[in-house]
Amino acid sequence: MGAFSSGGGGGSVTVSVQDIAPTNNQTTTSTTPVDIENCVLSTPERENGFAQLSLWCSLQHTGGNNALSIGFEYDGADQEEGGLTTQNASDTLTITATAELDGTDIQGRWYTNADTAKLKNEAGADSRMILFEVG
Repeated sequence: MGAFSSGGGGGSVTVSVQDIAPTNNQTTTSTTPVDIENCVLSTPERENGFAQLSLWCSLQHTGGNNALSIGFEYDGADQEEGGLTTQNASDTLTITATAELDGTDIQGRWYTNADTAKLKNEAGADSRMILFEVG
């Protein structure tokens, strides 16, 4: 996407957006967080800058009462995580967080408690990670 700057009042602010679509039809049976394929973005380096992170995933799973979780990894460790336990064959999970604009990579992560989870990214089942950066 793009960026714009504003310099009124003695200072300037740059706003930018990054957007990535994870790989369609990838699967996991992992019960601990693993990387979502094609779901990593690098923050720019801006003093006193922050990013609003958003990740949403359209997920399908086999089995009955499964727990599905998504989250972010940055600064060398798993950070925010969100999930749900569901009996539905498909659901959409969304998580948001903030991070400093310090040049770090932000990686989307996921796991399931049992059986197989599949990430969908197609018409009617969208998955995205977006960084809205201000600083």
